[in-house]
Amino acid sequence: TEPKWNARPQEIKRMGRDIAILLDTSRSMLAEDIRPSRLEFSKLAISDLLGKLQGDRIALVTFAGNATIKCPLTQDYAFLRLAMAMGIRIV
Repeated sequence: TEPKWNARPQEIKRMGRDIAILLDTSRSMLAEDIRPSRLEFSKLAISDLLGKLQGDRIALVTFAGNATIKCPLTQDYAFLRLAMAMGIRIV
């Protein structure tokens, strides 16, 4: 089947929150005052949060001086997990 365009506007009701996670990716996140490191602990906490969400949209923004959107608001939690695994680096 091919994609179809619907010329009539359609209202879609959705329940849930919009959540933005702002994650520090500066060198201080490599400190191991929390084991294994602040960054790894933060990633585990985000992963735990994703396991509890149902229908909420979530975004991930990293910063170390400048902010970068790693994942825009989405309900695709698998994509956010992938973005965390592939795209979080200490600057």
